Amino acid sequence: MYRAAGNIDEAVDSGEGPADNPELSMYTSARTVYVQFPRLEPGDVVELQYRVDDTGERGEFAGYFGELQYLQSESPVGHAE
Repeated sequence: MYRAAGNIDEAVDSGEGPADNPELSMYTSARTVYVQFPRLEPGDVVELQYRVDDTGERGEFAGYFGELQYLQSESPVGHAE
């Protein structure tokens, strides 16, 4: 974090945990990453750098790609396929 006054501060805390949506936990191993900074003031600039790496030789589903489509709706559905 680059302060408007010119000094540089680091994050106070950071970590990761499971995504907070138990409905999706059976389909994905998504994680939530959090970073906590000291109090921000007008003019401060936050720079966040991250990297995503493969963690294994093959993906969890061996190259299969799928997308979730919810069929449930607040409105009545006459036909869904």
